[in-house]
Amino acid sequence: MQKQLPYFADGSSASATAANLNQRVYAATKGAFNKIAQIAANELFGRNIRVATESLLSVLTEGLLNLRM
Repeated sequence: MQKQLPYFADGSSASATAANLNQRVYAATKGAFNKIAQIAANELFGRNIRVATESLLSVLTEGLLNLRM
């Protein structure tokens, strides 16, 4: 995201998405991912650029467990 900052127009928005099927990796990196987004939001606040994150996590349901690919 840092290399993209010069291309953001004032008043624009940025979105970051993290998705990982390995739950241990997901749990270990979620805090760092959110902190990076928080720092970016603080740095871009003066330019009225908002930063949003999505941390996608699959929930094991009966339907997902029975899914055959």
